[in-house]
Amino acid sequence: MFVCKIIAETGRIKKFDVDLYFALTEKVVVHDDGRLTVGLLDGTEVECLIE
Repeated sequence: MFVCKIIAETGRIKKFDVDLYFALTEKVVVHDDGRLTVGLLDGTEVECLIE
């Protein structure tokens, strides 16, 4: 929830950094109910709802 709150407060991403994405992300799971689960390389999992 904390990361989702930060994302909501900062607004949309203006530039996507592909190198940063691959340096941090292990996997992204897209669920059929509109949720994303992002697995980071340090073992952290972040779940967000797609609107």
